[in-house]
Amino acid sequence: MLKLPSGPWKVAICHISHMSALLVHREGFRLLVDPFFARGFWWESHWERQVEAPAFEIEELDRCDAILVSHDHPDHYDEWAVDYLIRQAGAKLLCPDIVKTDALTRRNREGEVISMNAWQEEDIGAFRITALPNKGSEDKPFLDRISFLIEVEDLGLFHSGDSNGASPSWKRHNIERVDLAMTISFFLEDFLQALKPRKLLLLDSGRFEPGRFMINADSERLRLELQPRYPETEILVPAHGEWVDLPTKTTHS
Repeated sequence: MLKLPSGPWKVAICHISHMSALLVHREGFRLLVDPFFARGFWWESHWERQVEAPAFEIEELDRCDAILVSHDHPDHYDEWAVDYLIRQAGAKLLCPDIVKTDALTRRNREGEVISMNAWQEEDIGAFRITALPNKGSEDKPFLDRISFLIEVEDLGLFHSGDSNGASPSWKRHNIERVDLAMTISFFLEDFLQALKPRKLLLLDSGRFEPGRFMINADSERLRLELQPRYPETEILVPAHGEWVDLPTKTTHS
């Protein structure tokens, strides 16, 4: 069973591996975002291996209310982990059309998989989840990749998935400031300028070998470079298994 951080908090976030994070509400509701427990994946005719182990094994996750998957790349969509949690924990899968199409071929039933189209909202326990179209996919009728806005009580959380920066549509829909953003290390200033997060977690700091695709950014170097230029945002590079919590009261400017 997972050990949660102590102290008063509304939401605690555990960095599991790569872009995978577990969000826990103080009343026990749990969301798993972009699960990746496999330690490696096949990519363009070669095997990519993650050097660091995930924070815990999927079997240790004794409760999961929903799994959010941003797109169908295997470093964000661990099919075995998703299938396991649907069957063992009764989790629902929230995802774009392209992931739902695959999930339904894997013996998952229609009611277990919710297709999230642009700006669609779903409530899971204390969380309200909104699908944000990724940059360049705003007008696609068959959505292939999304980011997530996760609202809980008075907090706004964001997970970028693999969005190539901030979509102009986010500003038109007043997605202009969030309490915490979880992002990839690429297009980072685009996310900082568009969302103005109070905290930003660079999740993709784990190393892959041989790393022959857009990965292995030097997240700590980026943090040191950008923190003085964006003093209103606390930029963090959490290790696998590290918890970041948001307190019971936040100050909104």
